[in-house]
Amino acid sequence: MNSWTDEKQANKLQKRVDRRQDNQIVKEGKEIGQDKLDNYEDKTTKLQARKDQAQLDSDNAAKSELAKIQAENERLKKKYEV
Repeated sequence: MNSWTDEKQANKLQKRVDRRQDNQIVKEGKEIGQDKLDNYEDKTTKLQARKDQAQLDSDNAAKSELAKIQAENERLKKKYEV
C-alpha cells in the first residue's frame, strides 16, 4: 500500500486502544477473573506502545522530509542568485 503511513497507523491504533479501554470497563462490570482483566490490560498497553512508536516514526519522517525540502530550497536559491 503506497498510501499507508505511520500517521495512519498511529490513528488506527489509537482507535483500537480507545475501543479496548471502553470494553475493559464493560468487562470489569461483568465480574470476569482478574487474570483475564490483567491480560487484557497488558495487550492494551502493548498496543499503546505501538501507537506511540508509529506516531514518533511519523513525526521523524515529517521532520526529515521538511529538512530535505529546506535543503533543496537553499540549493536552488544559491543556484539562481545573480
